[in-house]
Amino acid sequence: MTIPSAESGGPLLPRLPRYLQALAVVIFCIGMFQLLAGLLEVNTAILTDRSTFISSVRDRQLSVFDQVAKEGADSLASPLRPLARTLLRLPRPEVEKLFLLLGADLYERRNVTVPMSMLQALLGFLLVTGSLAALRKRLGGVAMWSWACMVNIPATLLNLVVMLVHANRLMHHVGVPAAETLAKLSGRPVPVETAELEALLRMYTSAQTVILAGWVLFLGVVTLVLQNRQGPALPREE
Repeated sequence: MTIPSAESGGPLLPRLPRYLQALAVVIFCIGMFQLLAGLLEVNTAILTDRSTFISSVRDRQLSVFDQVAKEGADSLASPLRPLARTLLRLPRPEVEKLFLLLGADLYERRNVTVPMSMLQALLGFLLVTGSLAALRKRLGGVAMWSWACMVNIPATLLNLVVMLVHANRLMHHVGVPAAETLAKLSGRPVPVETAELEALLRMYTSAQTVILAGWVLFLGVVTLVLQNRQGPALPREE
């Protein structure tokens, strides 16, 4: 009795059902994006000096600011329009100062950003190799794919916690100065401006939480489905 082999000599498993093949392709693409995004983040954080990093953040945010100024605040979502109208009235030096503060805060996060990005790249690599092994019908490919999905779940939850901690830090280092600047222009009390910025930040973190929670749920379902398919009998030839 012999076991059919691939071109490289590895044993093969029966073909995956079409729905699992589609899931494998989706997760392969997500894993590739996660891998490349993590490597890019690590490369930027390590190889870019402080002044260049902060300047690049300022320039990116200013390009968005200029685009909003060109299209008008009404082009944004309803919750963002009041803040955008106030920001558009700020002198450009004040806007640049706020964006420089944002860049400085992001730069100071490198001690967290680098290991989290390396972890993201590693987990993306696991998703890529696991889903690819399953698609190529390699022995243990389904188990590898299931394990890759499973280890991504706690890592995603950790990423959620880091995001919430950073949101609080960002509000303290950038949100408070921004509220003070906005209060000078609008004539409203600083606590009122601070509350509006906090509301916007909560809206952003809530949206990110929903996305990450959906990803965790998706990974959990895929893991359960794959665990039920582990260890199928190998096809044999007489």
